[in-house]
Amino acid sequence: MPHPRNALLLFALWGVLASASAAAPEADPGSTRIARAAALYQQARDWLGRNTIDTRRQALRALEQAALLDPGRVEYELTLAQTYYACGFLRDARIHFERVVQRWPDQADAYEGLGLVLRRDWLKYLDRA
Repeated sequence: MPHPRNALLLFALWGVLASASAAAPEADPGSTRIARAAALYQQARDWLGRNTIDTRRQALRALEQAALLDPGRVEYELTLAQTYYACGFLRDARIHFERVVQRWPDQADAYEGLGLVLRRDWLKYLDRA
């Protein structure tokens, strides 16, 4: 059985910790998520500027996370679609271009990208006679 003085000290320590955590201002989870998405987007842009296979793969991963963290930003989704297209992932590019067209119908770049994807997909089935 614990000594009563030890129990009293533990109870006092628990009270101090509880009051300190209640007094500490908590960060808004939404603003933290948005800031993280913006940082990921900027990092992805930097990686895309290097234009290597590895940096494009890293950029895709960062753009996917940014689009999930802040789904209201058309730039994240559109850049992700364009990067998929540039990497030759036509299926993923089409999915994301269609998502942009559906959510933001005034984005001409999304229509252009979707047209390029459909054209490239159509060309691969042409008879080469």
